[in-house]
Amino acid sequence: MKVALISDIHGNLEALTAVLNHAFKQNVDQIYCLGDVIGYGPRQHACLQLVKKCCNNILRGNHEDAFLSGKSYYRMSQYAREGIDFAKKTLTANDVAIINNTVPTITLKYINARLCHASMLGDCNWRYISHIEEAERNIEKMDTQLLIIGHTHVPFIFSSDSNSHKHMKELSIDFIKDLSQPVILSSNHKYILNVGSVGQPRDRDCRSAYGIIEKNENVLTYTLHRVFYDIKRTAEEIKENNLSDFLAERLFKGG
Repeated sequence: MKVALISDIHGNLEALTAVLNHAFKQNVDQIYCLGDVIGYGPRQHACLQLVKKCCNNILRGNHEDAFLSGKSYYRMSQYAREGIDFAKKTLTANDVAIINNTVPTITLKYINARLCHASMLGDCNWRYISHIEEAERNIEKMDTQLLIIGHTHVPFIFSSDSNSHKHMKELSIDFIKDLSQPVILSSNHKYILNVGSVGQPRDRDCRSAYGIIEKNENVLTYTLHRVFYDIKRTAEEIKENNLSDFLAERLFKGG
């Protein structure tokens, strides 16, 4: 069984198409989206329709929440609000129905994983797991071996293993850019896996990121994949739709 996990697409159809094509070539059995299909980017309608077609389930991210909730909207940056305003002008009734049907969290029992957009500790606050203390709090609350998230746009692995735990206390969280070889996930430890962002990476790597969990008998492995896409085309579409130049420029920098 191979499960692909994608997150934070943000209206970037070029990136989403490249990632899905890559995932299909890995012969994945299922694909789950961890939220933030909309926001920021120029092709939010097309991304929603493609995710609906290809994914087994879609979680609600903070950008979907902001689209539905004024309270979330006013806590956002000006660029995030700009993306939501663009969504409100361009999404169809069918798109809105897809957003309304998103869920905050699901559990995949066959890989002992909980999927959330941001955190175990209540997505109404959209907490960021970006430092060691927040990761520890989530590990303590986990009722599954794996917690798989997005939200920060920066991929990482955090383990309850005492040795790696000590290592990560020194280095904050173990951020990763690429795991070209699968990592074996020990059944004796809990893990938080952040799969990064498909449409707007922020770890100074312009390539899209997504994860694959594979279960072979009783062994679980995790691979983080990085995928090149046509950034120039997405940047052109951002400008064609009168969205901020900053949203185009950051794609080339990966941050």
